[in-house]
Formats: sequence, C-alpha cells, structure tokens
Amino acid sequence: ISICNRLEGLPLAIELAAARARFSTLHDLANRLTSRLDLLEDGPRDLPARQRTLRATFAWSYDMLAVEEQAVFRRLGVCIDGCTIEAATSTCGAPHADDMLIQRHLRSLAEKHLVRWEQNDDEHRWRMLETVREFALERLREHGEELDVRRRHADYYLNLATESEQELAGPDQSAWLDRLDREQGNLRSALHWGLEQPDELGALLVGAASSLRQYWWIRGLLREGAAWLERAEALPNTAPTLRAKVLLALAFLCELRSDYPRALSLINEALPISRRYGDQAGVAKAMTGLGEIAETRGDLHRATEMYREALEICRTAGLKRGIAVSLNNLGNVAYHQGNLQRATTQWSQATSAFRVLGEQGAVGMLIGNQGTAAMAAGDFNRSIALYQEHHSIAHEMKDPGAIGRALCNMAEAMQLRGDGYQDSLLERAIVLHRQTDDKRGEVQTLTLMADSALHGGEPSRAAGLYAESLSICQATGDRTMIANAALFERVSALALVTEQPSAAARLLGSGDALREELGAPIHSYLRPVRDRCLDQLRFKVRNVMVNEAIGEGHALSPDSAIREALVLCERIQTGQVDDGMEIASVASDVITLASV
Repeated sequence: ISICNRLEGLPLAIELAAARARFSTLHDLANRLTSRLDLLEDGPRDLPARQRTLRATFAWSYDMLAVEEQAVFRRLGVCIDGCTIEAATSTCGAPHADDMLIQRHLRSLAEKHLVRWEQNDDEHRWRMLETVREFALERLREHGEELDVRRRHADYYLNLATESEQELAGPDQSAWLDRLDREQGNLRSALHWGLEQPDELGALLVGAASSLRQYWWIRGLLREGAAWLERAEALPNTAPTLRAKVLLALAFLCELRSDYPRALSLINEALPISRRYGDQAGVAKAMTGLGEIAETRGDLHRATEMYREALEICRTAGLKRGIAVSLNNLGNVAYHQGNLQRATTQWSQATSAFRVLGEQGAVGMLIGNQGTAAMAAGDFNRSIALYQEHHSIAHEMKDPGAIGRALCNMAEAMQLRGDGYQDSLLERAIVLHRQTDDKRGEVQTLTLMADSALHGGEPSRAAGLYAESLSICQATGDRTMIANAALFERVSALALVTEQPSAAARLLGSGDALREELGAPIHSYLRPVRDRCLDQLRFKVRNVMVNEAIGEGHALSPDSAIREALVLCERIQTGQVDDGMEIASVASDVITLASV
C-alpha cells in the first residue's frame, strides 16, 4: 500500500514497480523510490517505447503540448502541494501574462491529466502529482529557467508571509492560518531558496521570516520557526530596523521554548536599535520580552515596571494590540501577587481589546486566564466552564499548545471540584506540550500526573514525575512556575508519605522563602497542600524539631532547594527512604493532600 501511495496511484508507475519487485524486496523498493523517474525504467519490451518508462511517457505527453503550455507546465514544477491562480500567474507567467491566460493553459493541462484542479472552501488550487512535478523540474532545468522561476516563486511567497503578519492579528486570523497551512511547502521552499540567494532576496527574506513568528507559535512549530529565524538573523548587511525585527521575533520564540538566556541576549541587542530609529512598536516588544523573562525568574517588581513602560509606549503610539498584550501581562503579575480582583479586571480589559481587534486566539487565551482566576477563587464550576470555552476556541484555531494548556487546566479544576484525577486529559496534554516545546505547560502537567500517582499509592512513580518537573525548572531558571505549581509543597507531601518528615519540613520552609522572595502568596486552592503537611508534621513530630527544619529550608537558595528535592526524589525512586527520625506511617492521611 505504501508503494502505491508513493506512486500516487499511477497505473504505469505501479506496473513498472511490480516488474522491479521481482528482483527486490518490497521494503528495499519503497526505500529506493526517492526518484521515481530514475528507478522506474526498463518496462516491458512488448510495449511502445513511450510506455516503457515514466520519463518516456511524460516526455511524450509534454512534447504534444503547445509551446506556451510547456512553459507553464515546467514552471509549475517549483510549486509544492499546488498553488492558487495568483501564485501560478506570478510564478509561471511571462512578464505581462494575466490570470485568465494562465488559467486557460492550466485548464488545458488538466484536460491532459498533467495537473489537477482542486477547490478548498473559496480557494481554487492547481496541483501536480509529485511524480509529474519531478519531470517538470527536469524540463525547467534543461531550459535554463530554474533560477528565474524560483526567484519569482520565492518573491511571491515571501511577500505573502510578510502580508500575513497583520492578518494574523485581526478578524481573519483563522482563515489566514489555514491559508499558511496550505502554503507551508511553498513557504519552506521560498525561505530555503531565499537563504541561498541572500543578495537578491535578503531583506525580503528577513522580513518574511520575522512576520511568520505568530504562525509558528500558534501552530506549535517553535523549533522550525527558531531554526529559520536563526539563519535569517545570521545574514550579513541587514538594515538595522529589520535586524531588530528579526532579533525580537527570534527572542519571542526562544522565550516560548524557555530559552531565557538566549532571548535576553537577543532583546538586549534589539532594544537600542529600536530606540535609535524611533521604532516604538519594537521598543514596546522589547520591554514586554524583558518583563516576561523577569516574571519567569521571579522578579515581579521589574516585570511590572517593564509591562507598564510597554503599556505607556503603546498608548502614546496608538498600538492597540500592544495595549491588549500589556494589560494581559499586568494581569498575570497581579495574579502571581495574589491580587485576583486586579488580575480579573486587567484580563477583562485585555479580552475586550482583543475582541475589538478580532484576534480569536488571544481571546481564548484570556478566557483561560479568567478560568484560572475563578479556580484560585474556589469557583471550580465557573473555572471549568471557562477552560472548556478556551479549549473549544483553541481546537477551532488548531492551536496544539493552547489545546494542551486548556486540557491541563481543565484536569486540575475538575480534580479540585472532586471529580477525581483526569489522567486521560493529562496524558493528552503532555503529548501536546512536548510536541510544542511548552516547558511551562509540561511542568504543570507532570506535577498533576505526579499527584495522581501519589494518590494512587505509587510514590516511586510520583517521585519520578516530580523530579522531571523540578529538572525543567532547574534547567530553565523558571522560579514562578515552582510557586505556581506549589512544587516544593507537593514534594513535601511525598516526603511525608515516604516517612521523611525532616525533608518535608525543609521543603515547606523553602517554599515559604521562595514565595516571600517573589512576593507571591500561595493561592487558596493550593494552601491545603501546605497546611495539611504542616498539620501532619506537628502531629507526628515535636514542634521545635519541625520549626528548626522549616528554618533550615527557609535559609536555602531556590537552586539548593531544587537540588535537595531532586536528591529526595531519587532516594524514593531507589527505595532509600530512611530518614533517621521515628515516625508512624502517615501515608493514608497525607495521600489525600493531592485530592484537596
């Protein structure tokens, strides 16, 4: 079946492959089908010469075409997965050709079964089978036209990418995402060719790559996007303002991948350029990035300063989207600081602003944020409803990262409501987080999976999952996520279950110290985890010993506390749970912590 699919159902191709199969295994034949035209030769001798090889068959059909049709046919070979009539006219036509003339030639080619006509919604596309496209490219090279045609192809699609930047932040966002999906092969080809020809298309390429950052984020293509932007950023002789733009686009994707040192370096290079040339939008993006990095590192005061400065710049310059982004970010800081009223107000304002802009993906994200505020306030029914709405929008937008976050949040809210552990939701979420390089989502999901394992009487598995979460936070330097997920407090519960009260008390102290440093109180729905751990400790161990251990943990730096927690998890996984303090089993009491 795979061989037939590779040959696209062409009867002659399948017949020639079957003849080859007499002298080769099917596995070997499938692996060698990289060039169908070269492999599938020497057909049956009793057939006419034009039917003995695919190349001969296509050549016979090609030679029967009119000269103008031949030109359109071979030039269309540079288009991957088809193209619109506008793209075909730009790529395949003579300098003064119009849509109707090219369309007439394409219809003639379709009647001869050399191209296919397809319709997607309101868009018509012309497509070649890959085997036919391979032949068309051969003819293009023979005529010495490849350089010019590929330049025209790249010019069209790089301009399309540049145009998409504004459209992806407006009411047609979903339609443009789908359009870029359909053109992904052509966009990749254009970017690749442009990078090989920087003298001709350097500026256009850098601008186009920068403009696609939102697309790569929403579609979860962070690795690919960062790879293109790294190559674009390395091009020499880029105009300063354009260089600042590509630096900020790359920093944005690095942030999303939790590569904060790289993001910070890029922003620090871009910011003075944007200021020097009066690019207020660039300055606001840089301040936003600096604020986001400060927020993840736990410096909420600096984050607030950066976000407020970005908001002021955007208001002065009339940058409506930047205003909405800044309001959302200020809401995030207010949430971390435990000010749910201010967070809800700012998130509501940001939601209204994004609704006016028509940016549905951002609206969904903010609905999810408001679900988090409802969860922190203990209104789990409303929280779940909001998360479900976020999930529905994310699904409609085909945004795997947002879908993963919505699934994880729903699982946590349903658990808190008393619906039990939602392992199936968490399993789906962790796949999406890893697919999209979402480290923060991965930490949250792994932590909830660990809670489920602990509740299910699997402390060793829970220790492994908590250790994964801690290791990600350690590698990225993300301090806010440790506080958000109450990681130290949850590992403290694990320590109690495995009869290690001194370790449990030290982790509670480390959690307290981190929250004091951040200025981020523990949210009400997470407080029972800490309080019940402390109650169990005071019930089983003398108060003075508990207080001493908490004080020791409080004195540890966050990095030292993470290392201690990782050592603890490793000991539990390997069965080394001897604490040196006598304590009765508290597992049956403490396991319930995770289901609060």
